[in-house]
Amino acid sequence: MEDPTFASTNDKKAERLTDCITNIEKKFWQPSSGEENVLHKMVHLFDAINTGSYPGMTPPRGIILYGEPGTGKTHLMNLIAREMFAEGIEDKKKADAEVNKRMVVIHGPAIYSQYYGKSEENLRLAFMQAERMATKAAKAGKGRLALIYIDELDSLAPNRAETRGDLEPRIVGELLTRMDGFKHKSENYAEGHVIVIGSTNRLSKIDPALRRPGRFGSEFEFKSATSPEEISKIIEKTLKHRVGKDHHTIGESECISVGEMIFAEQKKVTEEKEVTEVTPAEILGIIHKAQMHALMNTSESGECKLNIENMKYAVENFEFKSKEESSEIKYQIQIISDIQQSDKE
Repeated sequence: MEDPTFASTNDKKAERLTDCITNIEKKFWQPSSGEENVLHKMVHLFDAINTGSYPGMTPPRGIILYGEPGTGKTHLMNLIAREMFAEGIEDKKKADAEVNKRMVVIHGPAIYSQYYGKSEENLRLAFMQAERMATKAAKAGKGRLALIYIDELDSLAPNRAETRGDLEPRIVGELLTRMDGFKHKSENYAEGHVIVIGSTNRLSKIDPALRRPGRFGSEFEFKSATSPEEISKIIEKTLKHRVGKDHHTIGESECISVGEMIFAEQKKVTEEKEVTEVTPAEILGIIHKAQMHALMNTSESGECKLNIENMKYAVENFEFKSKEESSEIKYQIQIISDIQQSDKE
């Protein structure tokens, strides 16, 4: 016979996870489902570690989130952190304060310093701060998990075989040392555990040593919308949570119509061998353009609401680009940045 206390605990956990995922799904779009659902995987993993129910003594140390720019990698991390560490707190400042007690954010290029050894020290201090957060939370009975989020991981830890100076190899070496240094926490994660999440648009440019099991052992792909139906769903969510029902007059059928328009326009600039893809960020850009058009064409009554005509104008005047072109431009910019950094040294 099943222990009623155990069953009750399981029910409460399932309810908590369902509520967390539902709240995030209101503001985050993803095309995948089931086993490939990135949101579900991350929430279940983080919750299991935070509550001490992970099925093992050594939880993962690192995860890489990869995908085209604008697919929601940073957005999802912020939403998950808010739901896990500031649940039920409506005031944004208070919620942000709670999140900052459990998550350290590192912007790749910002870690670099012109002074020898300072870059490694900056990285080391960030990791030490996260470890203190995890230990403090565990001792206070508020959970066991702390997060480090590294934005643009490829700029912080590029493939050492492709770099010109000695700064990048030193940074990669320090990152490897820090990742391996979590071992004492992982062996007894009742004292707290830190997971490092790195995001990148260029997975292949990250140093291979970081991608082996035991470091960044898991890699989750963020995908773009590849059909008019998926695009229309993103439009609906964006209008609901970024615009607000009182500020637009666009219905479900009109969202479908606009989705078909966007897909058709993107298809015109898509190479023959490529899949037609549109990112959530591009759709948000179209809506911003539509909002500006609405502002400049306010009715005589003074009422300013986003409508289907504004959206059509925005789609017709939006600069669509092939994903291959966008990635190449970003890579060229990164090369120039690397050369400038090498020259400074």
